Amino acid sequence: MYGIWKAKWVWRYRVKGQDYSEEDREYITRKRLKLSENHWKAMPEEKRSELLERELWVEANFNQYKTEQEDEMKTKLASSGKYKMYRRYMKNNKNRMTFED
Repeated sequence: MYGIWKAKWVWRYRVKGQDYSEEDREYITRKRLKLSENHWKAMPEEKRSELLERELWVEANFNQYKTEQEDEMKTKLASSGKYKMYRRYMKNNKNRMTFED
């Protein structure tokens, strides 16, 4: 079944050069974000439509989105007290693990 599906995919989008259908756009977006089908369906409709509007199935758009998310996470972590405490701990305890018997 997978082989037939893959052959149809290659024929439609690589050989014939057709645009992705709505279902295929969702599939590619979901795979790029590394989400399971259940996780994708559990996501609020507004969030899914926002991701689809950003056209994340296009590689350049996905890379930009990924960079934005990483920058947002760094900013969020930088202002987190627990993360600052963790970074200080890691900085001051370089040889923290020992395997002595």
